[in-house]
Amino acid sequence: AGFINFIGDASVARSMAGGATSLQGGLQTYCVAPVIDGASDNSVGFWAVGIDCCDGDGKFTCDDSANAAAKNGFVLRNASDGDPFFDTVGWHFVSPAYRWDRMLEAIEVAEALHDVKSSEHPVFVRWTTKSQEELESDAWTRIAVTLALGFVTLLGVAVALTMVALRYADLEGVWKRVSGGFAVARNVPTDPDMDLVNFVGQGLMTPRTRQHASGKEIWITVFLFPFVLFVSCILIWSFVRNHLLLALFQASACSMLLVFCLTPSKFGYGLFMTIIIAVGASVGDDNFENNLQLYFAVDRHQSYINVDPEANVTKYMDAGQLVFADSAYLSTETSVGFQVQGTTYCAAPVLGNSTTPDRVEFWAVGTDCCDARGGFRCDDAGSDAKKGVVVRTQHL
Repeated sequence: AGFINFIGDASVARSMAGGATSLQGGLQTYCVAPVIDGASDNSVGFWAVGIDCCDGDGKFTCDDSANAAAKNGFVLRNASDGDPFFDTVGWHFVSPAYRWDRMLEAIEVAEALHDVKSSEHPVFVRWTTKSQEELESDAWTRIAVTLALGFVTLLGVAVALTMVALRYADLEGVWKRVSGGFAVARNVPTDPDMDLVNFVGQGLMTPRTRQHASGKEIWITVFLFPFVLFVSCILIWSFVRNHLLLALFQASACSMLLVFCLTPSKFGYGLFMTIIIAVGASVGDDNFENNLQLYFAVDRHQSYINVDPEANVTKYMDAGQLVFADSAYLSTETSVGFQVQGTTYCAAPVLGNSTTPDRVEFWAVGTDCCDARGGFRCDDAGSDAKKGVVVRTQHL
């Protein structure tokens, strides 16, 4: 879940906060406070968190925690999930609010100061009065502003670097021709000033000779570098699910392409590199969608066994793999196919003992593997399989 609306008398225990400060954490104070209600025991599953908003007396003042009307929580993801480089360099680039490792240290402080105990898998939330729609609107606004500022900055840097490179090339050519004029003028004994002027003028009027690249340079620029860039794009878009690292790579690639495209002599090479990156990203993303997505869904999420097909699906929102109870079966004859632009999207209900359930919670899905009504034959639909991998709408 990304957004939670708490009910009843749930609130933040502002007087039971814990704070942790460390050099590796950037000297910020990581603050946590338990979310409790009248029926809560000492085991706390939800914690309100914030940065630099608590004191040594255990007073929590983060976000809207002081507002009695606040009942919403924005769930913070664990920045280390799916990031193999988090423990080495990744933590340097993560916003403090997503440092679960430091939040867990703050929980230990709260447990030591107050008579509370955290659950084994706590959920961290930002306590707020805003609705999910308002939070999404704010997030899109921040993203749009960040992208706009980033684009303007990259464009300015690219233009500046291009102008510097062109100016350097011009000055280098002039210097070479002037140096040649000096070399000849040095051997003229009469009127050296006029001779120098004449020789320099002749040097400036001499057409530039085109510098031909060596075989090694051609091999590197035409074959090796494009190949390495292409393979890197495939690997990054296939395996890197950390949005920050992906954004850094994209920003670097865009800067490089802008420099190439704004340099007249490198414009064609810039277009070639643009095609290489676009094709590599497309192949990598397609590889993730078709081959790696199910693996990551199982590897990075919970697995549940003996799942009742009539159970409320909200209990399994963090699931990656489900093993249904023996009574579950796939109703292939009641499947439905919906065709859009030549692709048939198929769905069949997973049912249990009840022949006419009030609501179907779990569906088996696929593409181009069913009829308009019935005939569901996706994956292992024809077997007695009881397992399912959760298909997600986002790369979570």
